[in-house]
Order: sequence, then C-alpha cells, then structure tokens
Amino acid sequence: MDRELYRRQFHLNDNEVELISTLIPKQQFLIKTPELAKIANLNVDPKSYWLYTTTRSTTRNVRSFRDLWFVKGLEVLARGKL
Repeated sequence: MDRELYRRQFHLNDNEVELISTLIPKQQFLIKTPELAKIANLNVDPKSYWLYTTTRSTTRNVRSFRDLWFVKGLEVLARGKL
C-alpha cells in the first residue's frame, strides 16, 4: 500500500492511513467524515451474500442457479400448474 498516495488522494491523516492499512479486505471499510474516522464491519447473511456477490466464482454459481430456475420455471408454466 502506498501510504503517501492514499494520504494525498483521500486527504487522510497519519492515523487514518494506519487504520486503512489494518482493514480486512471485503469485510471492513473506513467511514470518514470531517469529524470522525472509524472502521466499520460488513456482515451479511448467507442469502444476501449470494444475492449481491460480484466475485467471478460466486457469480458463476448464481448464473447456474438462475439458469436452472428458469428451466424449471418453464416446465411448470408448460404444464399449466401456475
């Protein structure tokens, strides 16, 4: 991490740069206001994770599920069961 770049680009002080350097990727983020800088944790339930994920491997799984659901849905509609 280029601390000086972060300091300049995001107008951070030394403490805020230090906080960023300790963040857990994809789980924590820094909330910064003129009065406050604080680490926040992102905790999502499993259903929300699958709904909103954007990683390549998980979106592939979501697409597969969506395609399967579509095929099953067509079968239900074709049988007139709705």
